[in-house]
Amino acid sequence: MKFPSFGKRFRQPLAIILCSTILMAGAHWLYGLPEAQPAKEFTPEPYFPKLDLGVSLPVGAQFILLNQPEKSGDAAELELMFTSRLPNAELTVEYILPAEMRTLNGSTEWRGNLALNETQRLRQTVSIDTEAPVAIQAKITINSGDYSATRGVAYNFDLGEVSHASYQTVPVEGYQGGSELNLIIPKK
Repeated sequence: MKFPSFGKRFRQPLAIILCSTILMAGAHWLYGLPEAQPAKEFTPEPYFPKLDLGVSLPVGAQFILLNQPEKSGDAAELELMFTSRLPNAELTVEYILPAEMRTLNGSTEWRGNLALNETQRLRQTVSIDTEAPVAIQAKITINSGDYSATRGVAYNFDLGEVSHASYQTVPVEGYQGGSELNLIIPKK
């Protein structure tokens, strides 16, 4: 007995229907799975060629300013990035705010475990209610086995009148060799 053969003109639509059915079945299967957790961030250890710092820090920490507050009462959005340099470390992070700052958004402390070179980021929005120089600080305590250490990091704000020379970049056109000009603005 001879089975019927599909002609060339039916092969492509049949393949499309078959692939669509397989994709829909796969999507249906995936839809029922629990939501995936966000991937953890790992930051490699700093590399300083031919530089002996003489000390090894168990935790890397840095404040990053995400906006540019200009006057008293403006909100400053900061991100604190910290990385464990010890395996299976327990970290405690505490913000220390001066009286001239108040929290608008974000938590003032964090506790958790980090793997070796795992990085955590915390966002904090504060209101700066002074033009005098002030600083937001963070105290990071790391524990791993019998080892314990504390490190501090700070970000300084000065929203008052500029009392020192500053740099300003101005775009320029029509000159060969550059599109920007760096100017030094004298103090007021």
